[in-house]
Amino acid sequence: EIGPGRKITMRILRYFVPLALILVNACSAVSASPTQPPATLLSPPTEIIQPTPTIVQVFIPIDGFEASETAWKAGTIADFSDSSAMSVALTPEHASQGAQALQLNFEQNDKPKAIFFLDQQLDLSQARFLQFDFYHAGAVGGVGIALTTGPDSVWYESDGFPAAKGNSVSLSFDLSASNFKAASTNWEFLASIPDLNNVHRLAIIIYPAGSGSAYMDAIRLSSATPGP
Repeated sequence: EIGPGRKITMRILRYFVPLALILVNACSAVSASPTQPPATLLSPPTEIIQPTPTIVQVFIPIDGFEASETAWKAGTIADFSDSSAMSVALTPEHASQGAQALQLNFEQNDKPKAIFFLDQQLDLSQARFLQFDFYHAGAVGGVGIALTTGPDSVWYESDGFPAAKGNSVSLSFDLSASNFKAASTNWEFLASIPDLNNVHRLAIIIYPAGSGSAYMDAIRLSSATPGP
C-alpha cells in the first residue's frame, strides 16, 4: 500500500522526468548543430594595378653636319691601301634633319672599300647602338663601320650590310655585339669592341657597286633600335 507521501513523489516524478528529457534533447540538438559565425559584410576584392615602368631611351647626337665645315675626311689611298674614297662635302641634298647632310664621293675600282673617317675623341659607351641616316641612288652594295679604341688605337670593323636605294634609311650597328673583326681574331668577325669610352676614330665604310655618291646625316647613339 502506497502512502500519501509516496503518491506525491510519484506525481512529481511523472512531470519532472518528461521535462528533463525535453531539456536533454534540446541541449543535444543545440550541441549537434555547428555554430554559425555572425554574418559579416565583405568588401569586394580590390584590383591592384601595378604602375607601368618608365623606359628611358637614350638619344645622343654625335654629328648633324649643320656647321659651316666638317672634320670628316675621305680615306684616300694615302690613308688606306684598300679605299677608293675620293672626297666629302656638306650639302643640302638628302638631309634627313636640319639643313645639311654629308656627301660621300667614291669610285668603283680595284679597291674593295670606300672609307670615310672622323678623327676625334669620342665616348660611345653611353648607349648600345650607333645609328645614322643614309641615302644612295644605287651605287652602294653595302655599308659598315669601324672604330679605333683604347690606348693602342686598335681597329675594329663590322661586316657590310645592305642599304635600300632611293630612300633615306636609318642604319643601326650594335656596339655591344661580338661580330666585329680585328687583328686579335685573325680578322674573323668574332671580336667585341673594348674601350668604347675611348674612341679615337670613327669610320663609315662603303662597298661600292659603282662610282657615285652617298649621303649621310644624323649620326647618333641610341639605346633602342629604329622602328620599322
